[in-house]
Amino acid sequence: MQHTKAKPEPTVAHHRARKAGLIRCVNNGERQPDDPEFIDATRELAAAQIANYIRKITAAAPPLSDEQRHQISALLRVGSVG
Repeated sequence: MQHTKAKPEPTVAHHRARKAGLIRCVNNGERQPDDPEFIDATRELAAAQIANYIRKITAAAPPLSDEQRHQISALLRVGSVG
C-alpha cells in the first residue's frame, strides 16, 4: 500500500511558504534569526498546524464533556513548560 502525504490546509500552506521565504532571508544574511517578522511567521505556522491537528482529531472523536474541554483549553492557556 502506498501512502501519499496529505496536502496541508490552505492556511498551513500559506504560513509554511511565508516562513520558508523568511528562512531564505535569514540563511543569506538579509535578516537575523531574531527578526520579529521571522518569529511571527514561525508562531503563526505553529498555530495553524496546531489548529489543523485539533480539527482532525476532534472530528474523529466522540463529543467531549465540559470538564474535558476545560482541561484541554487549560493546556493551551498555560503554554509550553520545561
